[in-house]
Amino acid sequence: MLAVTELEHHYYQEILLDLSVGVIVLSPDLRVLSISPIACDLLGLSQEKKHGLRLNDILPYDSLKARILEASAYPELRHEVDLQLPNGNQVRISAQWMDDPTGVNQKNILLALQPAGGPPRADLADTSGFVAWEMSAATFRYTHVSPAVVELLGYPAESWLSTHEIWMEHIPEEDRDSYINFLLTAAETGGRHLHEYRAVAKDGRFVWLLEEIRVKRGPRGRAEYLTGIAIDVTRQRQEQERRIVEERAAAVSELASRIGHDLNNQLMILTEYGEGVLAKLPPEHPARHEVQQMLRSADRLAMLSRELETLGGKTLSDPMA
Repeated sequence: MLAVTELEHHYYQEILLDLSVGVIVLSPDLRVLSISPIACDLLGLSQEKKHGLRLNDILPYDSLKARILEASAYPELRHEVDLQLPNGNQVRISAQWMDDPTGVNQKNILLALQPAGGPPRADLADTSGFVAWEMSAATFRYTHVSPAVVELLGYPAESWLSTHEIWMEHIPEEDRDSYINFLLTAAETGGRHLHEYRAVAKDGRFVWLLEEIRVKRGPRGRAEYLTGIAIDVTRQRQEQERRIVEERAAAVSELASRIGHDLNNQLMILTEYGEGVLAKLPPEHPARHEVQQMLRSADRLAMLSRELETLGGKTLSDPMA
């Protein structure tokens, strides 16, 4: 169990340090547990000097104290402050308390650093749902699941250990073959494998998980255990789907506007031509009725083209309207 716990910490910190913002992981007593290369660059800190540090060794604690206390009182929110570092860099620092997915420490403090004035990033908050686990490579039965799974999916860790292939019950039937192939490929080839899939929580909601698997091999080189980290990426997935809806709405808007514009141009030519013909025809000419009918149809089409242009502008400004 100690080996599993150490492996969980390794994966947990490794994933955090792969984020596209500078990340500092602190213990509750403000010891630096991990610091990413991006954070080192922003702080002007060499990789060799990042060990054995406390928060006040690298950042002005007095300026961050209020944000950390606020984060403790309201852990579901991020709390930001802009600071000028001694090296002259202007940075925005977000503070958030986060559960340790291994269950060893009750809480960690995460600081996310990025250049001040840049667009806000969701990376820090979006990593709040971690579950570390281990399963037999031969039976795909869990041998360890971290306590954080109860917050993520609503089922206690013990239930994942007591029921064979419990994960099958929490993956929609249409997604199961893909997940089984993912496990088989990881067991056969080793290395690092990533897979994104849907899980069904106890309350019936879908949770999108990004899972990383690595293989532990025995003395003969055969896969004995699969170990991994599952990350809740539901918010990222929803944001991605929202962007897709917006992009499709923008495409429809552009098409509607273009069709309306082009149609209106052609109708203007048709109307001018028809009015010119009508003006030259004597009142009793039999063709006047047909020309007038053509002009009335052109007017109706012009109304439709204006509606298309209006729809295009409305869709572009508000795709959900």
